[in-house]
Amino acid sequence: MLAAGIADERFDPESLEAAIRQTLAAWITAVGEDATASENDDSPLVAPALLQPGGPGARTRLVMREPQIEAIQFWRLEADAAPPLARLIVEIHGRRCIRDRDTGEPVSGDPEVMTWFHQFWDMVGDGPAMRPWHLEARVGRDSRDYADAMGCTFTTRRETVQEYRERTAAEPQSDEPGSAAAGEQSPARRFRLSCGFFEHDAYTGGDVEITVRLTATPSWNDAVQLVLPAIYTRLTRSTGQSAWRPTIASLSVLELLNWAGECDP
Repeated sequence: MLAAGIADERFDPESLEAAIRQTLAAWITAVGEDATASENDDSPLVAPALLQPGGPGARTRLVMREPQIEAIQFWRLEADAAPPLARLIVEIHGRRCIRDRDTGEPVSGDPEVMTWFHQFWDMVGDGPAMRPWHLEARVGRDSRDYADAMGCTFTTRRETVQEYRERTAAEPQSDEPGSAAAGEQSPARRFRLSCGFFEHDAYTGGDVEITVRLTATPSWNDAVQLVLPAIYTRLTRSTGQSAWRPTIASLSVLELLNWAGECDP
């Protein structure tokens, strides 16, 4: 951004940050409104596809309660595009559903359940000098609108004794998580992370599973960072190298019981 800003003032990082903050504030206000409150509730700062995932003709609307913006990842800058494009991934936590505008009933999602989900946002730099960047619902190479990503489920739990027996054909040494191996000072707890994902641009998806040693149960952010390399490897192996933008559909963390004598997979 700094390098591009030398020749073009639109790429001033402060200008883009201000636009992102303004857009986020407008979006959070818009999705918090009652789904049947108004037919003309599309803020000029918010792409209509973010409020009406089914399209302009659909009688549905995105509604969120208690939305929390957990992270914004600056994916990449396409300075040479016409118009210039800044790609973002917005990570959100909240009570999310798609409601029927006429009945107010949920069509998908659960307004009572806190969930994690991601949205791919593209900030386009073709506006006036005072505010060059604005949000636009873009389409990928496959012409699919990927502005609205479905909710992601995230669960953490401990393996049961029965699950341990089925996995190892043996009895656990204890019903507590794995203890430190010989010569180790810190507890050697082992976690199995299972993730389902999809990639919009390539019309593909799948699942990955990894086992890691950690000293504590991973948070959502930590778990995502742990599984992303496996997702990228899976996508590259099946479709070749690309600038992947996978969406995580489900992510579960299973803490394994005492595993002394087991071999890592």
